Amino acid sequence: AAKLVRVDVNSHAVVAEIQVGLTGDHPSQLAISPDQSTLYYVNNGVYSYDLVNGDFPGNLLISESRTGLSIHPNTGEIWCASISDFTSPSDVYVYSTAGSLIKTFTCGIASNGIVFR
Repeated sequence: AAKLVRVDVNSHAVVAEIQVGLTGDHPSQLAISPDQSTLYYVNNGVYSYDLVNGDFPGNLLISESRTGLSIHPNTGEIWCASISDFTSPSDVYVYSTAGSLIKTFTCGIASNGIVFR
């Protein structure tokens, strides 16, 4: 089963670890909120996990499968891509921190990453 592991940056010792999802799940696309209090990840949907007081798996914010998860560094909005196939344009979805859809737009083929500058 996939695990999330907390490591002490000074000693490199494992401080805590917890199973994420079920055996066979593959959580991916980890991203942290601008204030570093919330971890977002993709695992058959997009989850938010409170890094201070949360219990795994966290809260399912977006039930649709998404790729390319990124968190806007100023607004905290959740940006995701969705690949339909590898010949058609992808869609990008922008969500509030509560998981409400704000807007959608089309981008390049097989988009799997979002970068802010």
